[in-house]
Amino acid sequence: MRLFPRSPSDRVAYVFALVMIHVVGFFELLVVLPYIDASGYRTYWVHVVIGLFLYFSVMSSFYKLFTTDSTTSGIILPTLKPPGWSYCSECCSTAPRRCRHCWICNVCVLKRDHHCIFTGNCVGYRNQRYFFMLLTYLTVSAMYANYLNMDYTMEVW
Repeated sequence: MRLFPRSPSDRVAYVFALVMIHVVGFFELLVVLPYIDASGYRTYWVHVVIGLFLYFSVMSSFYKLFTTDSTTSGIILPTLKPPGWSYCSECCSTAPRRCRHCWICNVCVLKRDHHCIFTGNCVGYRNQRYFFMLLTYLTVSAMYANYLNMDYTMEVW
C-alpha cells in the first residue's frame, strides 16, 4: 500500500489537504471552542463531540477514497472485444463500457469520473461513494466551523 500519490503535483495537493484538515480541525476544537464556550460546560462537550465526529468522518472518508482501488487491475477481462466495449491502446486490453484511461495514473478506471488531485487517484466505480461522503462531511464541517467562527469573531471584536 502506498502512502503518497505518484505524481509530484498530486503529492503537494495531498499534503496540503491533510495539513489543512488537521489545522482547521484542531484550531476549532482547541482555540475557538474553549474561547467562545468556556462558561457552558454542557454545551462545550456537545460541541466537542460534534467536532470530533465531523473530524473523524472527514478523515475516514479521505482514507477510504485514497486506499480504494477503482482500476481494472485484478479484474479478468476478455481477450476478444465484446459488443460495446472498447480497446485501450495504453493498457493493451479490452475496456468495458464507461471505462476510461487516466493519463496521470496510467491505468484504466471503471466508471471514471475524474482524477482527484487531493487524493492522488481517480474517482471511479468502487470509490465514488467515499468521494461524495468526503464532500458531504467537508461541507457540513465548513458550515459548522463558520458558525463557531462567527461567534468567535464577535467575541474577539
